Amino acid sequence: MSIFKESFKKEIRAQLEARQAAIEKRDAAAIQYLNGRTAFVKMTSAVNVGSEDDNSLAKDYVLLGGTLYKENPRKGIGTSPSNAYSTTTGRADHRLGMRPMPGITGIDVKTKSAYGSLMEATVNFVCWDIKQLEELELLYMRPNYSVLLEWGWVPYLTGTKDLYGIGSRIDFNTTVLSGGATKEAIWKDLYDKSLSSGGNYQGLYGFVKNYSWSARPDGG
Repeated sequence: MSIFKESFKKEIRAQLEARQAAIEKRDAAAIQYLNGRTAFVKMTSAVNVGSEDDNSLAKDYVLLGGTLYKENPRKGIGTSPSNAYSTTTGRADHRLGMRPMPGITGIDVKTKSAYGSLMEATVNFVCWDIKQLEELELLYMRPNYSVLLEWGWVPYLTGTKDLYGIGSRIDFNTTVLSGGATKEAIWKDLYDKSLSSGGNYQGLYGFVKNYSWSARPDGG
């Protein structure tokens, strides 16, 4: 029985049993899982800037430990917006030369009701230029703006205790950027992905309640 006086769903029970079996068996898949498991976190703004259908700025500032560029990780040093260290991030040309890409440094998620139906998340992220801050403010730092936050484990175990394997990275939710979906459809998609991954994926689609920022001596 779970602490909420209701049995765990079969998908969650199967995941717990697979983890127990992995610790006992210590085969190749188990060792890959136990030694390679790490957490991921991703935040996407549902805000269109400039016009009703303009979500290009939101696509430029999908935040992870860094930021994605056209749904791919940035890398290298250069002047292209696809570089992790660049003179350009999103639409911002940095006045101080090459700057790192912004990124999430940590999250804190809490349930605010007895059965976990309401969640509240605090997301900490850093940026490195006043132009980055101005663009991130347009997407994430206004009360009542809609935001999708996703987090979980990768790699993760799939299957049951008798037949388990390693799951690849869970497909991130792009519904808020493609448009046309209701918030109810997004919530259902998040719930379905959580079950299909055995609880290794979780997300919330909600609104910004508050924010604060501060400047550091190093320019961040």
